[in-house]
Amino acid sequence: EPWQKEFGEDGAIIEFFRSILFAIGAIYLLGIVWREEARELVRGSRLSIKRWQRGIVVVGISIFITSFIYHLLIGPLTLQREYPHYNELFSNFWSPYILYLPYTIINYNIFALAWVFISLYGAVQDLKQNLARTIFLQERLTQIQNYFENKPLNTSFVEDMVQREFKQFSLKFISTISRYTVLFLCIGIIVLFEHNWGLKTLSDAAQRYQILVYVFNIMPLAMILWGFSHYHAAFRKASLCLFCLNCDYNKFERENGISALLTNILNSHFNLYVIITIFLVYLIFVITAKIIY
Repeated sequence: EPWQKEFGEDGAIIEFFRSILFAIGAIYLLGIVWREEARELVRGSRLSIKRWQRGIVVVGISIFITSFIYHLLIGPLTLQREYPHYNELFSNFWSPYILYLPYTIINYNIFALAWVFISLYGAVQDLKQNLARTIFLQERLTQIQNYFENKPLNTSFVEDMVQREFKQFSLKFISTISRYTVLFLCIGIIVLFEHNWGLKTLSDAAQRYQILVYVFNIMPLAMILWGFSHYHAAFRKASLCLFCLNCDYNKFERENGISALLTNILNSHFNLYVIITIFLVYLIFVITAKIIY
């Protein structure tokens, strides 16, 4: 009874749907979006991967021990202090936490930990590859500029060459971004679920841990935004190359600027429209509820 009073009678149903969301998100992201990265972290033998593996083990063991201490000691004692008039201490306070422990281990120690580390690892690898492509493109543009400088040239030919080189870079960048639109969609759905239903089934400690998990899940999104600085650097280099060769750089900037890039990303990823739609519907729902009540 104290457990139900603290976390609600419908807590089991909410936890069931939370488990489904976690499982679907983890399986899709780790089995499809970051499948190669997950395979590298499990089977890789390079020194850098070994460091990631050691980090995962250390954090995993720490969270595992913390979960045991909380569910077998801190949680029951905290609940007992809030409901001191109940007898049968084991059945009222310890038993619910013991039964809840496997759920915590599966969702927060396995799914959440794998989700966080593999998405972080994927973001780091994507940033490295994007930086390498940026440097390669800049070197290629320098070669083009040095070759055609102070020579009679066909400006249309040079413009097409620069555009073609930059287009290849841009398409690979958009392809990289696509993985993070899926992550953004998953996080958005889970946050809406927690805000409306899930938080009332969590203790203060669980809420703090969940916020920490979300922060680490947002880190790959923040890291990949850094990739836009790579795009901008390559964009400025290409524009400067055309300017130095007396070519039409204004047309290039119109077709490849940040606004054009964002338009191409939106046109290429249906997930972003889903995210925007969910956010707008939720915003309308919240505003309507406040007006009515």
